[in-house]
Amino acid sequence: MNISIRRQKIRSILDQRLSLENKLLGARPPLIAASLVMYHNVCGKPGCACKSGHTHGPYAYLSFKENGKTRLKVVRQEHRADTAAAVGRYRDFQRALQQIRRLNRQAEVLFKALRAGLVRRVK
Repeated sequence: MNISIRRQKIRSILDQRLSLENKLLGARPPLIAASLVMYHNVCGKPGCACKSGHTHGPYAYLSFKENGKTRLKVVRQEHRADTAAAVGRYRDFQRALQQIRRLNRQAEVLFKALRAGLVRRVK
């Protein structure tokens, strides 16, 4: 691959990275680092219909790690939509960071190849 093509590929990668960086800088708070999960519950009342398969719920919970343990926190019905949006924004933020890391690795490979094509060794 010639030097001009490498430079074009590097420029393309840097443009993609800049676009992702601008997306991250424009992220709207809050971001919630958790998963929104839905559970059906069985109560402890004797004779309740939930014992025969008609469970209570679904109830929304945030699932997150705290000190290495998975924790659940109830999400009230009226907060469910906002919470789901904040969890989604966090997930999108993390994906963009992952893409930036991938682009950085690709750019590094191309920069090293470009350097190898430009450097002249002393003999």
